[in-house]
Parts: sequence; C-alpha cells; structure tokens
Amino acid sequence: SYQSNLMSTEAEVEMETTEHPVQFTLHNVPSGYQLTPADRASFICYIKELIDDRFGNPLESIEVTYDGSDGERSLLSYMLHHTRRLDDLSLPLRITVKGPVDQSEFIISYIAEVLKEHEQDIMTKLWSLDWDAFKNVGLSIPEIR
Repeated sequence: SYQSNLMSTEAEVEMETTEHPVQFTLHNVPSGYQLTPADRASFICYIKELIDDRFGNPLESIEVTYDGSDGERSLLSYMLHHTRRLDDLSLPLRITVKGPVDQSEFIISYIAEVLKEHEQDIMTKLWSLDWDAFKNVGLSIPEIR
C-alpha cells in the first residue's frame, strides 16, 4: 500500500502542501438535475472524512473543496439536453494534502486508491442524498492529476 511507503519516511521530513483536482462524473442522472448546495456540501464532507480516515502520519488532508461553478455541465451535455432524459453530472473537487516533499506521486496514487476502494460507499452516500435521482447512476472516478 502507498501508506506504508509514505510512513517509512524519516520523522523530520520537509513537508509541502499540494492540490489535487479530482472529478467525479455521475452517469444517468435525470436531465437538468443539480445537487442542492446543502447536498453538495454533504458529499464534499463525506469525501473528506473518507480521506481523513485513511490518512495517517505523515499525511494530512487539509481540505476538500468544490472546484466548479453552480450548474456546470459539458457543452455536449447542454446540446443533448432536449433529446435525452438522462445526462451526466460532473462534480469537480480539489483535494489539498500536506505531505513529504518528495512523495507527491505517492500521494496522488494513494488518494486514487482510497476513492476506488470506497466507490460503493460513495454510491451509498449519493443514494442517501437523493434516491430518486441517483438510483440508476453510474460513477466514474478518473485518474487524479
């Protein structure tokens, strides 16, 4: 696991704060659907809890924030709005992490590992926010940059 690699660093290591964009894409969401600000905040808090629960010394999750604008959709999605009942919904987030200077590639991989391992838990969270909108949703978590 990436955590064992990270934890093997020396106690007095130079630390840096890095930002990692990650975009969740929800497939088969009712066309025109938008998360309420409260539901989006709840989802963001849940993602932060997942990461915080798995991070340990020397990693520290600083924050998880929404990295988009309200109502943001792709141009293709907008053009197909009137011809489809189902659509894709993007949830771009920015995860800020404090970790050892030379470990940014491990940190990125570790975040991806945590999110992939908890994909079903993330779906359960979405269902708890709005069962009717998300009961048939598929979730994509692309590679983190």
